[in-house]
Amino acid sequence: MRLIVKTVTGLTKVRHRNEVGVTLASLSLSAKRVLFLALCQIDTKEMLDDDILEVDADFFSKATSLDKYASYAALKEGAKVLSSTTLVLNRDDLKNLADELGILSSKNKIPDRLDLNLTEFCAYYDHLATVRIKFTNTAKRYFSKLIGSENRYTTQVLKSVVLLNSVNSTNLYQVIRKYYSQNSSKNLLIYPWMI
Repeated sequence: MRLIVKTVTGLTKVRHRNEVGVTLASLSLSAKRVLFLALCQIDTKEMLDDDILEVDADFFSKATSLDKYASYAALKEGAKVLSSTTLVLNRDDLKNLADELGILSSKNKIPDRLDLNLTEFCAYYDHLATVRIKFTNTAKRYFSKLIGSENRYTTQVLKSVVLLNSVNSTNLYQVIRKYYSQNSSKNLLIYPWMI
């Protein structure tokens, strides 16, 4: 197994396919933060099957502006939530991904919903204040194999997404970034009363 610890900054871009949106909306704030801090380390051109991603409390604290004690607790809680999280794909997603997932694409053979495990494991090391995450091979394709030419992925700046301090604000940000990623040539106006 290969442990990945990539140098990232607040301006590092995090990319994921749009099909992950439903799952992201269901996560707690600490789980989203842990997930995005892990995702920012993925090389979208080359992620191997045995890659393990690491997020430690120092990195978490610097990225989220939380103190160290709050970071320890949030990191541990986030890892616990991620370990039991499933990637939810609806029928429309499955129609588009039938070949990729090996599902028969005839009208009656596609399920209405498919739940895939997101992680093989999330390990928390108390003495290191570190989480190590290994995504399942199926889940990896939503983070590493992007469909850029069809604008079916969302790009976000790490600092913007992890500094948001509520689940609702992160969900709104997800929707805005998805819209912007699909329509980057259009202007998107957000007024303070909208947030």
